Formats: sequence, C-alpha cells, structure tokens
Amino acid sequence: MHKLSIGDLEDVNKIYDHIEEEVDLLGRECIEVDVDIDQKGNMELITCKIRENAEYRKNPLEALNIFRHYIANVIADYIINIKEPKILGKIIGQQYNYFNMEEKKNILNLAIKSLNEKEGFYFSTSIYKIGKKVKMIEEIVDYLENYNEIIIDGFIRFRLKNYIEDLKDAVDVAVEDYLMEREYNEFIRLLQYFVDIQEPKIHTLHILIDESHKFSLLDANYQTIKNEYLEELATEFLDGEIKYEDLLISSLITIAPTRIFIHHLGEPYNKEIMETIQKVFDQRVIICSGCDMCMNKNIVKKD
Repeated sequence: MHKLSIGDLEDVNKIYDHIEEEVDLLGRECIEVDVDIDQKGNMELITCKIRENAEYRKNPLEALNIFRHYIANVIADYIINIKEPKILGKIIGQQYNYFNMEEKKNILNLAIKSLNEKEGFYFSTSIYKIGKKVKMIEEIVDYLENYNEIIIDGFIRFRLKNYIEDLKDAVDVAVEDYLMEREYNEFIRLLQYFVDIQEPKIHTLHILIDESHKFSLLDANYQTIKNEYLEELATEFLDGEIKYEDLLISSLITIAPTRIFIHHLGEPYNKEIMETIQKVFDQRVIICSGCDMCMNKNIVKKD
C-alpha cells in the first residue's frame, strides 16, 4: 500500500478538506484513497493511502502518477491562495521593517494587486497564473516521486526558490508604488491647502477640452477667462518650462473657483489629470455627461 504524508506548520485542516474533494474525484478514476490525520511530534500530518484494488493492480505506476498529480494540484492551490499572502507579509517584514504596521499592510495589498494584475494581463485565460501553478505542480510531483512525506513550509523554502524570488520582486514593485503614491498624496494635500487659502477669483468655471486635448477656461457666460498670471503660465508653457497638464492645474489653483464644470468635445482627457483635479477640488468638480456646450463647439465666446 502506497502512503503519502503532508504536513504544514499551520493547521492542516485548511488543506484537509481540499484533499478530501480531490479524493472524491480520484474515485471516478477508480483510484481509492483513505485520508487520515496523524500526529508526528508537534505536527499533524495528513496521511493518504492508496488502496490496492483491481484498478491499482492493473497499472500501479499510472495510478500513482495520477494520484501524485491530484495531490500536487491541491498543494499548489494551497500555496498560492493561502500561503502566498503570508509569505509576502514575511518578506515585507524582513526587507522593509522600517515601515509601520499600516504602511506594511498597504504594501502587502499593493503586492497582491501587482500579482493579480500580472496574472490578468492575458485577459480571462490568465496564462501567467496557470503557468505559475503548472510549474509548481511539476516541482511537487517531481518531489513526490522521490519522497513519501512533504512538509509544505520546507518545500517552499528549499524547492520553490524561483517562486520566492518572484514574490520578492512583487514586494519591491509594491514598495516603489507605495512611495510614489505617498508622494502623490502629499502633493495633493499641498495643492488642497493652496486652494483652501485662495480667495475665489470667480464662482463658476468651465473647462472645455477639445479633440486634441487642449483646454479652454471659460466663465459662467462662456467667455474666455483672462488673467495676468495665466498669461505668464502660458508663456512658460510655450517656452517649454511647464507641462500642459501642470499649466491646467496651476491655472485652476490660481483662479480657485467654487464650482468647476469639465466638458469633453472628443475622447476623454488624460485620466490621471482628471483624477488629480477631482482630488484637489473635491466636491467643487462636476464632470459633464453631455450638455449644449459639449454638443456645440462654437458656443465659446472670445473678447
């Protein structure tokens, strides 16, 4: 009778139920397996024993191969879905211990998001995720062909080094993203402060964005707004000293309107700049879903 033992430093009941499900599927292949939990020192082990029935005796090597693949599939799922977030957290704690608990939590979420986005890059087929799991299953099957006992934590540490390196890379990317996000949020708070201390130059402002993504600033009467500082900013833009997006933000902060309407005459404008405007001016911003001015490009009045 072939026996396989599976152990983990955590509660093995988390994987036991999944093994039971796979054993039911194995039954459809006429491969019968008994599953128990045994004690070995301070660790509980899940013990799987293949019954030597007629199907097994017919081709024991094939039966064992099928059995190992089913068990490897369960272990791979367990590592990816249960162990992976904890491994990421451990990596963050070891390599970036200077962050506080809340920051580490944010970095962990970004690392998980980074891995999910990488997995979702190939649309619904999720080829990256499938490939990662297939490689892991191959490693597990190879191990089970030589050993009848697998301790998952030790297996991850010594046999899945490339996988661990991928997780470390994901954490590094998450830290970079977090620092950029933190810097961006500090920038937003600074802009919000400038807006709050500014006296509104006008009550209502319309931002008109055309098909070429150029903008016009109009007052409540749809007339082009003129301001000495805005003219200086425009000169800096023409001289290449300021980016077009920065020109828009600087103009809005200078005018500090109490209400901002954003109109599109073509394709939606740069998503990031729109998000920045909405965060800085918050409830002052209204995104137009389609008005007379959006429909009629000639409504703009110039002095």
